[in-house]
Amino acid sequence: MSKKRYTYRNAKGTKGILIRPFNGEPAIFRIYEKGGDFKDYEILHDDVSVKILDDSAELLESLDGKGFFLDYSRTILGQESKYDRASKKKKNQKGKL
Repeated sequence: MSKKRYTYRNAKGTKGILIRPFNGEPAIFRIYEKGGDFKDYEILHDDVSVKILDDSAELLESLDGKGFFLDYSRTILGQESKYDRASKKKKNQKGKL
């Protein structure tokens, strides 16, 4: 068996997309390059920090506190009224910051 060789670089600050395949394959981190090419990195790290920058994502929490999900936004899916989860804007109160 030949020894594999790798190049290493710190990933901090790298922007990419988390992809969860539907066919049972491992999750990947996709990094797009200029021109539309991309590289897919299999995720081996168990607890890497992630910051969501995509406003097409929404966090859902069940009322019983047992279900927590990261999903596409209701707006993207066109289902705002179906789930009646639309946020209600607070009325502006004069004299309060």
